[in-house]
Amino acid sequence: IKGNEDTFLKEIKRRAIVENVQYIETMFLRPDYDKKDPKLATFNEKYFPSLLKIQEEKSEEKLTHLFDEMLNYLTVDMQYNESAKNFASKIAIIHNKSKLAEDEEKLLITRYQNYITRTDIPTEVFVQIFLSFQSDKFSNLIVGTNIVGPEDNPNAMRDYWLHMKMFQYFHKKFPDLKYSLHAGELSVGIVPPEDLSWHINSALFDAEANRIGHGVDISYETDCYSLLNHMKNKQIPVEINMLSNEFILGIKNDFHPFMLYHKSGVPIVITSDDMGVLRTSFTEQFAILAKRYKEISYKDIKGFIYNSVQFSFLNKKEKKKLRKTLDKEFLKFEKRIAELE
Repeated sequence: IKGNEDTFLKEIKRRAIVENVQYIETMFLRPDYDKKDPKLATFNEKYFPSLLKIQEEKSEEKLTHLFDEMLNYLTVDMQYNESAKNFASKIAIIHNKSKLAEDEEKLLITRYQNYITRTDIPTEVFVQIFLSFQSDKFSNLIVGTNIVGPEDNPNAMRDYWLHMKMFQYFHKKFPDLKYSLHAGELSVGIVPPEDLSWHINSALFDAEANRIGHGVDISYETDCYSLLNHMKNKQIPVEINMLSNEFILGIKNDFHPFMLYHKSGVPIVITSDDMGVLRTSFTEQFAILAKRYKEISYKDIKGFIYNSVQFSFLNKKEKKKLRKTLDKEFLKFEKRIAELE
């Protein structure tokens, strides 16, 4: 889509309007940086063996020292600061070019998440997180950050704990910025059994994620019920991706942890994961949900939809506006259904 981002975004909006969606929190761009910067390779050679050792020792002091040195280089080098600013400007330009006449009429709000590629070398992941958090500061259109890529990739598995520690580090530097982390998108047979036991835990307790994406391996996590209770009490939602989990992991029906989350009182948001790749829609996600889980009521489904607003990364004023719109839309829908009976 490079060079045609506004066209891509217009198509997303058109589909959203057809499905009566009021809010899009999409992810398709990230700040640029020089992947050939020799300093990044030098940092990686210097730090990476130590970082592996630190993972074993869990030495927070050593880890923070290494991160501080890398961050000092990035903040001193103006190319990285300019990259963050330029990206914020690019998002604003694409946002304005992609406006549709229906945006205002349908009260459609569009915001953006940056993304981190978890399969890159550690120092590049560090740079990506830094630029994502920095650019967030320069734009009110950028509302958060995520981490993407196959979680079972060898690099992603090897460096997972390290990535969570990077998010923890940057959370202390940028405490007000939000992020949702794809965590626990794993199943039996894809990774060794012991690796199913800690990814969601680490995303919540190390990285302190605001939302969890997928969370499929929750029943294999250490002290699973305490973890679910923590998510319930802290109101940390899980983003459920029905079709994606079936397509990628082969997990569906009773093997999917959807009902485990629901019965545990964890807030649930129904999402699509990747409409472009899977040729899916929000409507299909809810249709699958209603068909597979007969015990789920209309009230439950309505709650999941309101959760999409409640746990979005919008500000309070924008959330209030969307809730009012939802109230009106549900009243219209329920009146229409009542007239058919």
